[in-house]
Amino acid sequence: MTKITKRDFLAGSAALAGGAIAMPSVLRAQATVLRWGEMLPVTHPQVQMVERIAKQVKEKSSGRIDIQTFPAGQLGSGKDMMESVASGALTMTTDGAAALGSFLPQLSVVEAPYLWRDAAHMAKVAKAPVFTQMNAELEKKRGMRMAAVTYYGKRHLTTGSKPVKSVADVAGLKLRVPPVDTFRAMVEAWGAKATPVNFNELYLALSQGAVDGQENPLPTIHSAKLQEVQKHLILTGHIITPRLVIVNGDFWKG
Repeated sequence: MTKITKRDFLAGSAALAGGAIAMPSVLRAQATVLRWGEMLPVTHPQVQMVERIAKQVKEKSSGRIDIQTFPAGQLGSGKDMMESVASGALTMTTDGAAALGSFLPQLSVVEAPYLWRDAAHMAKVAKAPVFTQMNAELEKKRGMRMAAVTYYGKRHLTTGSKPVKSVADVAGLKLRVPPVDTFRAMVEAWGAKATPVNFNELYLALSQGAVDGQENPLPTIHSAKLQEVQKHLILTGHIITPRLVIVNGDFWKG
């Protein structure tokens, strides 16, 4: 398989805005295959974004760049896929900042509760020098970097049989959290029992009563059909979540 550089990939992705791709001569002779893994189901807007990028890049490169997409956790958990990106077994994936914090702890703060005023505030900080510094450290220490920051949405709480009208109502509930410390600390501060569950196991855990509730943005709740196994939706908006496009460092450097 021929090697594609960061410039080639970004030029192809610019096709979403109507741009064209400039192909080096080596790529005219042989197709290049990139692999992009995702935890979310195919109906989620984030996965549809990935699919659209893949389609546009393939069209604008006349099939010379083929981004193969693997949604719905086909390649393992979010942590599995990030480890694969770090090793080079996977070209890229998308995940939250708190999850990436298991590889670079200071990144976890980017997904802390009540940190951002709105999505515009989050996007502005993502362009600040501190973000650039964390990106450089992530690449140096773990062999991967953030290629883009996208808006995942505001996170809201859902529960099964028990309605929640105040923080006191959350006390004692078993709430699913991603297997990362930031979310565990948040839920425990509410007085609930933080229960780590991988996203691709969440529907089953809710349906079987292994957990009483969970929290996610509305598109994620709907695309995963969690409304089928949850009765109450509480619009807490407790976290404005950035979702990061994470790429292999060697691929990025070209």
